[in-house]
Amino acid sequence: MYERLVIVKLSRIFNILANIIIALIVALCAVIMLPKVFGYEVYGILSGSMLPNYPIGSIIYVQHEEANNIGVGDVITFNMAAGSDVVATHRVVEINSEEETFTTKGDNNDTVDSSPVSFERLIGKVVLCIPMLGYVADFIQSTNGIIAGVGAIVMVFALWFLSDYFKKHNK
Repeated sequence: MYERLVIVKLSRIFNILANIIIALIVALCAVIMLPKVFGYEVYGILSGSMLPNYPIGSIIYVQHEEANNIGVGDVITFNMAAGSDVVATHRVVEINSEEETFTTKGDNNDTVDSSPVSFERLIGKVVLCIPMLGYVADFIQSTNGIIAGVGAIVMVFALWFLSDYFKKHNK
């Protein structure tokens, strides 16, 4: 009788653990991937130039915007140079409509950025920041993260198998 109760409890525990792992994977994918479906770009904050509002390791969601919709005080993400994949996120402190440039500054920097940002290098405006999630996103994209993800999926199947195994051998 006691052995049967232990088997039933183990089966439930394995099933619950598998469901928790799946829920975490789905939630993480939703937070990181779903915004892309709705046209947002997702970036990680890698430096302290925007502290304290945008901590290192945060993830930001950037909405594509036309330059004429950007105002002083908006936080924008832009390519560091024309044709470059390297991006930065800083606050707009001045707009020069004639030269079609933004003057930007990191919230934690003492001076404005040395080069104005041309309107054509604008990616968009930051609409949301989730602290610490950037670390998770970076990990997921690393080799160790991929291994951990595959391991989590294997673990889910193993837990389901064990749950079914204990249910069948409990009868």
